[in-house]
Amino acid sequence: MFLAKTKDGFELAMPQLIDEEGVFKLQSGDELYIACPGNGNEIKGFSAKSATSTCIKDQTLQIRNTEVYSTNLECKKKAFTTLKETNNECGNYMGKEIQLGFEVEGWHPLVTLCYDCTHAGTLHTTHILYGSTLRGAEVKGHQTYFNKGPRHLYQGIDPITAYKQASQRETLTRLLGEERANYMLARSYLARSHLSPDGDFLLGSWQHLTYFYINTAPMWQSINGGNWLKLETTIRNYATSVKEDFVVTTGTYGVMETEDSKGLVKKIFLDPIQELIPVPKLFWKILSNPKINSCIVFLVHNDPFESKKPQTICKNICQQYGWPTETGSVGKGFTYCCSYADFKNTVNFAPEFNCKNTLDSF
Repeated sequence: MFLAKTKDGFELAMPQLIDEEGVFKLQSGDELYIACPGNGNEIKGFSAKSATSTCIKDQTLQIRNTEVYSTNLECKKKAFTTLKETNNECGNYMGKEIQLGFEVEGWHPLVTLCYDCTHAGTLHTTHILYGSTLRGAEVKGHQTYFNKGPRHLYQGIDPITAYKQASQRETLTRLLGEERANYMLARSYLARSHLSPDGDFLLGSWQHLTYFYINTAPMWQSINGGNWLKLETTIRNYATSVKEDFVVTTGTYGVMETEDSKGLVKKIFLDPIQELIPVPKLFWKILSNPKINSCIVFLVHNDPFESKKPQTICKNICQQYGWPTETGSVGKGFTYCCSYADFKNTVNFAPEFNCKNTLDSF
C-alpha cells in the first residue's frame, strides 16, 4: 500500500485517473511511502515492512539506493487490515462504532460500521466511493477469505458455520418445518452479502479490507446476484460517469418474517434460539454528494418468496428522479427509491446527512 506524507503526518495516497488508468502521478524527486503491514510481511526484495521511495524518472523509483521499476513493487503477503473498535455509540444507541482500515504510520480507516453486538448484526456501514478515479481501479483477481475479527463480536455463534448451507438447512428445518425449508432452499440460499462492497474500492488491498463478517449480512442469493448487484453496478456507473466522489452508507432494517409449515409467522435468524445474525427484512443504500448536499436512498426487500409486492416504507420516487428500478422483480429483490427525509422517518437509526436536495441521475 502507498502513503503520502503531509505536514500532519501520513495519509493514504490517492491514485489519479489518467487515460482510463489509475496511477500515482509523481514528478522527479517526489516521494511515496510504501508499506506492507502485517506480521511477517515485507516489501519483496528489501527485507523491510516499509520504506520511502523517490521518483527518478518515468516509472522508476529509488529505494535505499536501489532503483526499481514501479510495477515490480509488491508485498510478500497481503497488506494486513485492522478492525478497530471505538467507544462511540451509534444507531440511536443500538450499536457501537467499529472501523476497518490500516494501522501503519498512523490509523487510516476506510469503512466505518455501526454494529449491534446484542444480535451480532450490522446496522450500517459508511465509505467513500471515489467516482473520480474508480474507472482506473485494480481489477479483482486476488483470492479472498472472510475474517471473523475478535471473537467477542460473535459471542455464542460462529459465523463461518452459521452461513454454511448445511447449517442453514438445519436451522430453517427446525424453525419452519422440513417442507417449508426444502421449498425455500431449493430456490435460493443465504449469502454473505457485502454492505460496503469490494467493487467500490480502488486498490486490491482496499478491496480485501471489505472481507470481514461484520461487513456482511444474510441476503438471499437470488437477490444478492439479482437486483442488489444491479444496484451496486448502477451506483458505480453513475459515480464514474459524473466523476464525483460520494459518501455511501449501506444498512439493514428489520428482520425477515415468513410462515412456517403450519402457517405461523416466524422471524428468521441464523441462530433463532439466541436471535443472533438476523436475516434483514430489507437492505438500503444512501448515496450522498456532500458538495451539493444532495442524496437519494435505494431500498431492496430481502424476500424472494413473497407472492405479491411488499409494502414500501416510504414513497417510491425512482422514476421522478431518473433512477432505474426493478419494482416488479420480487424474486430478485423488490427495489425502489425514497427521499432521505421520508426514509429517515422510518429508519431513524440511519446516520445524519445534510440532504437539502434529492439526488437525480440526469
